[in-house]
Amino acid sequence: MVFRRLCTLAACLSALAADGKPVDWKGEIDALVKPLMARKKATGIVVGVLTPDGKRVFVSYGETKAGGPRPDADTAFEIGSASKPLTALLLARMVEAAEVKLSDPVQRHLPKAIIVPRRGKQEITLLELATHASGLPRNPPNQQRAVIKEPTVAKNP
Repeated sequence: MVFRRLCTLAACLSALAADGKPVDWKGEIDALVKPLMARKKATGIVVGVLTPDGKRVFVSYGETKAGGPRPDADTAFEIGSASKPLTALLLARMVEAAEVKLSDPVQRHLPKAIIVPRRGKQEITLLELATHASGLPRNPPNQQRAVIKEPTVAKNP
């Protein structure tokens, strides 16, 4: 699975940055991503690294779709479920730091102009949102989405 491999990539890159020695970022990324691409596990990948000295390094592989152009730093990818573990980790850290409680209504942490649906009189909590027990639809009703056979990427406007 691509996400697991990219998590491994992130861990490896973090370890490289931690030792303080100069790093050939492109070479390190190539060594980790090229085998994944060779096994046809992804159509296209862009890896971005913010180095300890603040430099941004982007390396792209493959195509935005079969026969399409190569992705770049401005390519928007449909990430599917890849953001769920990161979001859960951030929520866990906020709970540990006592910034939020899992029992908090989601509405408490949003601007007043955004109205979160309720289940009867019950407000949806952060825990229910994080565990997919909120009863909210899978996709927002205003999301325009073409029927796709595989994840795609698109250029940002």
